[in-house]
Amino acid sequence: IQVMVDRARTELVEMEASSRRWESEARETKQDLEHTKKEMERANSNNGQLNHEVNMLKDTIARNEAQAQREYSEMVNTYEDRLKQQYNEHCKDLEHHRTLEASARRQEQQ
Repeated sequence: IQVMVDRARTELVEMEASSRRWESEARETKQDLEHTKKEMERANSNNGQLNHEVNMLKDTIARNEAQAQREYSEMVNTYEDRLKQQYNEHCKDLEHHRTLEASARRQEQQ
């Protein structure tokens, strides 16, 4: 009977030691999981912040592209207006020159 009691006590001591190891591992695992959860929360927060910054940059790019397009259109319109004005002035000069030539021919004929 004593041998059986001793064996039972030994098994109980071994089981208690095993139980303490499992509890310790469980605590470490729980701490690791909590740490991982906090890291994921930080990463999600950083990801949200980066998404916000990316969206702001996209908005800035869109505004800059629109502004560049407006400026380009204004520049093209100004250039076209200047060309039209120069063309009209050239036509007036040409017409004036033709009028002077016709007048000179008439004077020569008289």
